Amino acid sequence: MSRESARPDLAAVVFELKDFQRRTVSRAFDRLFTSPNSSRRFLVADEVGLGKTRVAKGVIAKVIDHFWDSGDQINIVYVCSNSDIARQNLRRLRVMHDQGFNDATRLTLLPLGVSGLNEHRVNLVSFTPGTSFDLGSRTGTALERALLYRLLQVPWALGDRRGPINALRVNASADSFRREIDSLDDRRRYPAGIDESLRQRFIASLDVPDTDGTQGLRERFDEVCLRFRRADSTGTETDRADRNRLISDLRSRLARSCIGALKPSLVILDEFQRFRELLTGENEAAELARELFAHASATTNARVLLLSATPYKHYSVRDEGGDVDHYEDFVRTVEFLQNDAQATTQIRGDLAGLRRAILSAVPDPSAITGYRDRIQSSLKLVMARTERSGAASSVDSVRDVPAGDVSLGVADVRAYVGLQRTLRGTSQSDTIEFWKSAPFLMSFMESEQYKVKGVFAAAVGKDERDGAVVLAFRRELKAGTPLSITKSAVQGRDAIDVPHARMRWLMDQMADAAVWRMLWIAPSLPYYQLEGAYAAQAAQSFTKRLVFSAWRVVPKAIAGLLSHEIERRMLGGQRHPSEAMQAQIERKRPLLTFRLAQRTPAGMSALTLLYPSLTLAEL
Repeated sequence: MSRESARPDLAAVVFELKDFQRRTVSRAFDRLFTSPNSSRRFLVADEVGLGKTRVAKGVIAKVIDHFWDSGDQINIVYVCSNSDIARQNLRRLRVMHDQGFNDATRLTLLPLGVSGLNEHRVNLVSFTPGTSFDLGSRTGTALERALLYRLLQVPWALGDRRGPINALRVNASADSFRREIDSLDDRRRYPAGIDESLRQRFIASLDVPDTDGTQGLRERFDEVCLRFRRADSTGTETDRADRNRLISDLRSRLARSCIGALKPSLVILDEFQRFRELLTGENEAAELARELFAHASATTNARVLLLSATPYKHYSVRDEGGDVDHYEDFVRTVEFLQNDAQATTQIRGDLAGLRRAILSAVPDPSAITGYRDRIQSSLKLVMARTERSGAASSVDSVRDVPAGDVSLGVADVRAYVGLQRTLRGTSQSDTIEFWKSAPFLMSFMESEQYKVKGVFAAAVGKDERDGAVVLAFRRELKAGTPLSITKSAVQGRDAIDVPHARMRWLMDQMADAAVWRMLWIAPSLPYYQLEGAYAAQAAQSFTKRLVFSAWRVVPKAIAGLLSHEIERRMLGGQRHPSEAMQAQIERKRPLLTFRLAQRTPAGMSALTLLYPSLTLAEL
């Protein structure tokens, strides 16, 4: 094993981090390793773009420094759902020059890399969960099966018999599978060959009988080989099913053997919510993953660092479909992090108590804050989150815009009541979340995306007996209920009274700053004296607006209503523009057009505005 002559200067890795990242690194490391009541599992849930990978690198540096004097090998396991991203992040997570890497992505291929790992004091090993833990009844890759053949060849006296080759090659041809087996002896491809200690560990695991106690793996293997002994044998459907289950069981034994040999000091789960079933599931994949997370040996006990920027929603709504339960998903994650049944029971009780206190007919502020503080204290032991507005400087920051006058109007309530009356008796009668998201839902919703619009669209064209939804909608429109935008209002460029408090506020914000007069946002540090629309103080202080919403109808409604209002203002608020102005609007063409006349470029003078020509630049 290669040894560093002196302790590496890992403090430099942490020094390069920003202040808030260093605080997160210190908190995570303390809760994982040094705290008297260490949780052994910790979640870093920083907002997108705040450098969770850099935080993970800082934690790795502190882990290496922490274990350096022990003289033991330090292995870091990185689990990522995407192999390409994993390879990219392996380089970003490197903290030492003399550090081993293994991006096998498959746990079952570790025997080809363990000897290489033993050459280094510190190793970073990556896996993808779909191929490493979720073995299922799948047969894996030809390389995995070739490795199984080599591991079993001597102890099970396979020799060069046709049966074992045919059984393990599955869909590969006999010649190509033999070449795959021979490649394992190629020292240019696999310099260290197959690790002998892992081979012995795997062979020893095969002596343990199956869970049902009926038949050992050796007996099952011999039986399958007998069925596939002919070169042209494809077997019956039952034969193939038995073969596939056998290969899956062999891969499972090999994977468990590899976990025992890996001895991880730290396991990093990047964007764990993409494979969260491994944390709390009850299948074999979850059991295999938990063996890795809970690995303990004479020299090290694995710690688990979770990374994710995906926030949990407060609750699930009916239209999300499936068996989505965001609350229960969150509690299960907390249960995994705490790894303490009593602590999880306590936080479940506090969450239920907080809900009761908030919904009480006479809310008690002290009870609400008491539950909140207990929940917060419990969660801080196993997770940390940094918001962008708190981490960035005042110049590079996403700021909360003051709400201002966001007041509920009579028309807003009428729109809600009218929508409820229209859809009364249907499965989509609870529309409050839609009403809160955007106005004029029937004008902006797509029936392919929303069941509410689908119910309405399905009723259009039916007779009066069946078209109750449409008839109710028409009655609401006649009564003046603002449920949709009229065609005449759009064509006549009327000012539209928007029955939605937050949308009115957003439109007022854009109008007050005269944003519609500007081609781009005014620079915060201008080189020249600003003129025209940019000279106004409101224009100079205006910044971008970032709107978050879980509903697809929201961006469509914002774009439609804002563009209508801006076009109306650009025309001077005229309901019907003059004939000259209308003709100018209709003649409007894109400023940059590249036409083809008989397959030949025409009118390409506009290209000079875009082409990066040094000659033109010098002129």
